Amino acid sequence: MPEKSWIQNAIIYQIYPLTFNYAKGSESDPYKGAYGNLKGITEKVDYIKKLGVDAIWISPFLEWNRNGFGYDIINYEKIAPMYGTKNDLEELIKTFHNKGIKVLMDQVINHCSMEHLWFKKSIKREEPYTNYFVWADSKGKDKNGKLIPPNNWPSTWDSSGNSAWYWNEERQQFYMHSFDYTMPNLNINNLKVQNELLKISKDWFDLGIDGFRLDGTCHYGHDPELRDNPLIENN
Repeated sequence: MPEKSWIQNAIIYQIYPLTFNYAKGSESDPYKGAYGNLKGITEKVDYIKKLGVDAIWISPFLEWNRNGFGYDIINYEKIAPMYGTKNDLEELIKTFHNKGIKVLMDQVINHCSMEHLWFKKSIKREEPYTNYFVWADSKGKDKNGKLIPPNNWPSTWDSSGNSAWYWNEERQQFYMHSFDYTMPNLNINNLKVQNELLKISKDWFDLGIDGFRLDGTCHYGHDPELRDNPLIENN
């Protein structure tokens, strides 16, 4: 039988960096302890070691739009300044590895922030970003003159209503969002998007990250024909 992966029986400790622990950074640190940071996690390595865990899983710490608890990423390759730097992350990884603890990070690739440069370029149909997100035309207008979304797909968590579609006036199309309308879905069906995300993931592996917790995997991909979900009749 193949050897089991270490993660199958691992005890994993989740850390939300925003609130976990603050360690003083440089004198120019603008946050002054208002939030946790990567150095604060490193500072607690002995405490975490005593818990008997095999790995830590750090919730999102990349640059974000301050709207979706870290899950609305603006830049997949840059650590949010409030949390520190790549040097801080490298020191964290080294410190935990020295204690025999692996380091996992949240990889939020189902969606990103609407402030991400990819989305801004996609709105303008700038290549290769035109189809980096899921765009579709309206099905027309209802009797009240309101634009009808491409299908009946619902959003899981959204402040704009139940639909998984939100109209973009500039592009004159709807875009898909499984969560809030401020977090458009990446088009995982697009090979260019897949390759982009794989490259980014490899860069984090090269930095020393041991693995990823993949967020929102049940929303990856979509029916390319955008067919309605079947309705369930009430009995």
